[in-house]
Amino acid sequence: MQLRQSIEFRGKEMIKLRNLSKFYYSKGIIASGLSRINLDLEMGEFVVITGESGSGKSTLINVISGLDTYEEGEMYIEGQETSHYSVGDFEEYRKKYIANIFQNFNLVSSYTVYQNIELILLIEGRSSADVKDKVNDIIDKVGLTEYRNTKVSKLSGGQKQRVAIARALAKETPIIVADEPTGNLDSESAEIVVRLLSELSKDRLVIVVTHNYDQFEKYATRRIKLNDGKLNEDDKIKAVENSEDMKPTEFDKIKAASKLKLGFRNTFNLIPKFLLTLFVFLFLVFAVASQYTSYKAQNDTLNNLGFNSFFMNGTDDRIVFKKQDNTPLTDADYEQVKKLKNVARIEKNDLILDTNVYIEGESTNLDGYPASRENMPKKLVAGRLPEADDEIVVSYYSFNKPQGEPKAIFDDNLKINLDGGGTIKCKIVGLAVKDSNTISLSGASTLHMSEALLQSIKNSALRRVTNVELTINGKKAPSSEGSMQLVANEKVPAGNAFVTEEVDAFYDNGVSKGKKIDIQAKNIYYTDTITVTSQNTYNKSNYKRLLGTEDEYDMVSGKIYISPQDYNYIFEKPDYQSSVFIKDTDDDKLAAVEKELDKLGYKTISLKKAKTSMDELSIINLIRVPMFVIMTVAIFFICYFVIKLILKSRGVYFSILRMLGLDMKSIKQVLDIEMLTIIHIAYGLFMGFAYLVKIKVVDVTTIQNMVKFFALSDYIILYIIVIAMSLIISRKFAKALFKSSAMNSYREGAQ
Repeated sequence: MQLRQSIEFRGKEMIKLRNLSKFYYSKGIIASGLSRINLDLEMGEFVVITGESGSGKSTLINVISGLDTYEEGEMYIEGQETSHYSVGDFEEYRKKYIANIFQNFNLVSSYTVYQNIELILLIEGRSSADVKDKVNDIIDKVGLTEYRNTKVSKLSGGQKQRVAIARALAKETPIIVADEPTGNLDSESAEIVVRLLSELSKDRLVIVVTHNYDQFEKYATRRIKLNDGKLNEDDKIKAVENSEDMKPTEFDKIKAASKLKLGFRNTFNLIPKFLLTLFVFLFLVFAVASQYTSYKAQNDTLNNLGFNSFFMNGTDDRIVFKKQDNTPLTDADYEQVKKLKNVARIEKNDLILDTNVYIEGESTNLDGYPASRENMPKKLVAGRLPEADDEIVVSYYSFNKPQGEPKAIFDDNLKINLDGGGTIKCKIVGLAVKDSNTISLSGASTLHMSEALLQSIKNSALRRVTNVELTINGKKAPSSEGSMQLVANEKVPAGNAFVTEEVDAFYDNGVSKGKKIDIQAKNIYYTDTITVTSQNTYNKSNYKRLLGTEDEYDMVSGKIYISPQDYNYIFEKPDYQSSVFIKDTDDDKLAAVEKELDKLGYKTISLKKAKTSMDELSIINLIRVPMFVIMTVAIFFICYFVIKLILKSRGVYFSILRMLGLDMKSIKQVLDIEMLTIIHIAYGLFMGFAYLVKIKVVDVTTIQNMVKFFALSDYIILYIIVIAMSLIISRKFAKALFKSSAMNSYREGAQ
């Protein structure tokens, strides 16, 4: 290394580096960016840093600027150590000491020339009115007067460089750091810029990185040459003239009015981004309103009709019971309940009593509610009693007879479509007519099945009320219909999974094969987890072979297929809630059964009483309230992931704000203003649309039903919910911006 120290320097020491090193980490590989750099940089110097590409020039000035971190050694600013600096300390340092001229300009492309220069002054706490003359003078100084109101995205490379220089001039800091400031300029413009930087160095420290030292040679006071991250040469060429040093910038916090101005400006300056975000927020408002309306409508129905709107099998002889400690029911419990007076039978699979099952065939389509064979009619009008597990007897009311001749129904190839995905083959072998004096279920048929079929349907029904969450490569992903839905498939070996191509995207190398996927199932009764291994990724060319299906690809894509054993492990659980059917529904005798059940430690709901009394809502609310919350959270995450993709393009903008010295809190507030502005527009459109529906200018049945259940208090509650959700989305995105240094955040956003 060649160091020349013969020339006497008289400037004030500003920056001192001692054994400073910088490392980069990538996929387990450590690379050295800078190695044990020692430098003293003083006010009044015009320092030119040269070296080959990859020698560490940009890394050095990024560290000096506080845009990037260092791992070893020390950097002193006016004698103060910086190794202990936090993110906030470096932001204050950049704001107070540094004006950057970036190689890639780092301008806000959607802003005009004026707005880009004004931005740095707003960040310093000045008002728009106060800086107007100064901004215009600087624009004139760099020769961009006619482009004052032109968006930067429409400028040439040379013009953008002049905007970047103008922004640095506006900041008036003691240190100017320029990365290839003449790289995009013609020789005449380059000479003007170099001469301007030389003049600025009289009372500042100016540090320039360049590949073309000849342009700076007659102005530079010092030349530093790097090679492979090491200081190779340090030539002090000219003495520093004595002059009054520029002081660190005095600044206030950015004004509230400026934050509002930036927030509103960012909302509308990119119209496609604004419209996309508005569309997502409109979906958020309408989706949450729909869920809230559904919840209110169920309340209204329950208050008027009792539980029958939820417990579809609402016969007077049914009493729903569960343990008070919410543990599973056992055979001992059932034996205990069977011994009570007035008990006719127990239906263990309580959940399926209220599950409507659809059976489809080539010529047969019917639906009904499943039930065990124990209470199956013994007298059939056609066919025979079932023998095999897949055989079903249908009992129906005379006014609701299945369509088609019995023989055609018996000979048809039938299947049951399950809520959780997949089908079960079945066969109808007998038909029976119900007693017309016991009509229930709105005249629906009853499907008498084997315990094996009932268990499959119960598992499917349980899937409907269970929240499933996947953990893939350490990242959470909800499993729901249309998005990574779990489906049982006999072609999948136990402990494995055939996954959609979306799963591969969770890994940097785009390959999930051999990786673990954690599946967590959670509902109001239990939480359970199973781990499977991604064995194959199916796509349009191989899905028929892997899954053994002839369905169209759109019908199978987006799902995760696991073995029936693993699927049943998650959803084949003990009964937590069952129903007892009594012989005599007299009020006193019914109350006596309830009293005995209470003594034995069970919670009960009498469906007969529920029709007129709503004192017992606990069991329903155990399901309804969590389901409302789950659906609302699902809507939130759908919107968050979409908005995150939209806002990713804004990552560069917010990284630029960080580079210019805007603090974390203010950036979050600017983003909050942007998100709140759009959500208020979306909510205003929703309110306007609801009003037009209410006065019948617009005739949309769905919205009419929604408006019918909304009072003023409900609009306020909805407003609070969507505002809170928009703020959470904003804060989650803002938090991600500050996980790394300003330079790393910029690189990630620019990719």
